[in-house]
Amino acid sequence: MHKRNIRFQIAYDGTAYLGWQRLGGKQQERTIQGYLERCLSNLLKEDIKIMGSGRTDAGVHAFGQVANFYTSTTQSVESIQQSLRKILPEDLSVYGMKEMEKEFHSRYWAKSKIYEYYIDEQEREGVFTRKYAYHVNHRLDLSAMRKAATVFCGTHNFVAFSSDSQREDTVRTLYQVEVEEITDFIQHSGSRKDRLIRIRLHGDGFLYNMVRIIVGTLIEIGLGERKIETIEEAFERKERNIAGYTVPPHGLFLRSVQYEANKKSS
Repeated sequence: MHKRNIRFQIAYDGTAYLGWQRLGGKQQERTIQGYLERCLSNLLKEDIKIMGSGRTDAGVHAFGQVANFYTSTTQSVESIQQSLRKILPEDLSVYGMKEMEKEFHSRYWAKSKIYEYYIDEQEREGVFTRKYAYHVNHRLDLSAMRKAATVFCGTHNFVAFSSDSQREDTVRTLYQVEVEEITDFIQHSGSRKDRLIRIRLHGDGFLYNMVRIIVGTLIEIGLGERKIETIEEAFERKERNIAGYTVPPHGLFLRSVQYEANKKSS
């Protein structure tokens, strides 16, 4: 029987999960992929395996993760999406479900991704941001951070900004790294002006912990603890200990995944 290829997007609060990728045994239910596979398998009465655009670690969130799966069901995509929404927990939602050509693969067809990291500068950790922003009780030098962000743009070997030193294909291209002050999170008034910082990175791909290490490097520069020149040194020497620290996962969000139009599988 011909199987249909269904693509959809997922938003999730990663606080209670062990990341995107399915795990074996009792931990299966604590991953986004594993949980969705069980729900879809029960709903469609067949064994469903989901392909995601990429992994997110434990505690990382997503506005727009993309995935696809094959199914023999004759149900409409609207019916599948509505039924799935009814059984999902409040920290997990699906949207944008549609049928694709059989060759589509959410990972291999991805052209680029956008990640965002949020930093809370309040004197005391924010009540409403504590699960979604990293608390730094210091005023960061955004001018210095923005200057440093431009150094990361372009094509580089990012092995020094990764926790996976054994990987061979470590060259990536960052199209944009933005550091900006925002006010669209719920905040309370403290003893000094509240400020929330968003670091947005757009690239063709990301290594393990690459975003979190880049952000840690930018924070150290914003605190005056690191010189911008050390970024180029890390690129040249390809040594992890030259780059900054790895910030916690809870401030990180996968914002979106971009795809090429009419891409053919290779």
